[in-house]
Amino acid sequence: DNLRDLLKGEQPDPLTIHFAKGRVQVKNLTIYPVDSYDCLLGLMKQSSSNRKVDKTIHNDRSSRSHCIFQLRIHGKNHKNEEISSLLNI
Repeated sequence: DNLRDLLKGEQPDPLTIHFAKGRVQVKNLTIYPVDSYDCLLGLMKQSSSNRKVDKTIHNDRSSRSHCIFQLRIHGKNHKNEEISSLLNI
């Protein structure tokens, strides 16, 4: 199977998935800063429009895509220390 970045139209560099430091990492994946719900919604719509859908024997609109959604959160705690977290869905 080929990996595609659903936020890019063209994929000039191949994507590779590997596990490092106990986390899933995808090389050459696009990262966008998101500061509002509207920005997130726009990116979700863009990625949805880039999904591959084709019919199969059992389903007329079967997805040809499996999605890895990563949400990185950066902020400061009550001691003003930098903190971050990564959620993979």
